[in-house]
Amino acid sequence: MPLELHNFEWEGERLVQRETEPHHIAGVLAKIRWVLENSDCDWEDVYSAYYVCEEDGTVTFYEGESAEAGNPGIWTYVVYSCPVGSEEVVKNSDINTLAPALEMQQLIYKLIFEELAQYRQQLGLTPAGSEDDRATIAKLEIGGSVFFGISAGSNPNRRKITLKVNPISRTHAEADAFQQAFDAGLRGGKARLTVDRDLCRACGQNGGVKGMARQLGIEEIEVISPSGRQTITLI
Repeated sequence: MPLELHNFEWEGERLVQRETEPHHIAGVLAKIRWVLENSDCDWEDVYSAYYVCEEDGTVTFYEGESAEAGNPGIWTYVVYSCPVGSEEVVKNSDINTLAPALEMQQLIYKLIFEELAQYRQQLGLTPAGSEDDRATIAKLEIGGSVFFGISAGSNPNRRKITLKVNPISRTHAEADAFQQAFDAGLRGGKARLTVDRDLCRACGQNGGVKGMARQLGIEEIEVISPSGRQTITLI
């Protein structure tokens, strides 16, 4: 009888767990990127993926935090042929399956900020976090539209901020992005704000971003910054 592992059925095969190596992680990440580029899915929609490496005869499975079964992690197995009815999985409890998943999560974060880095380059700005960096880029996704905001000091097309917000946040990239969405008439629903610098006290702790989101009638906004992500519920 075929055995089931990571939502797949295996017949006539024996799987022996081994350490996950960097090329396995890169293979899984490449598969995920292909899916995203050829579908309407986003990163958080990808709950699982797998990668077959013919060079070393392995299969690598990734299960994210939202997977229905099991804990998040990455598992790699060497696949051998065996008689039908003799299928088995040989696991190694000493192998850390969470560490490679966290490593891949860091790579995913880098990819999330890749678009902002390219936008910076188009503007002739230095890379985020570099010694000479004085700018901030924000990307607001709402209602199927995307708006890039630039901090006032580096913005070649500085716009008037009519949203009610504190004087500090008014000059920041977040306000520029929210204002564009407001002027475009977008209201309500969920949104995502990606910023290549952690939110300052005025935008974060003191409620600048939250207040602007409320003025657009946003119900929930996910904020992604270099230090991580958080979801803010506004209703």
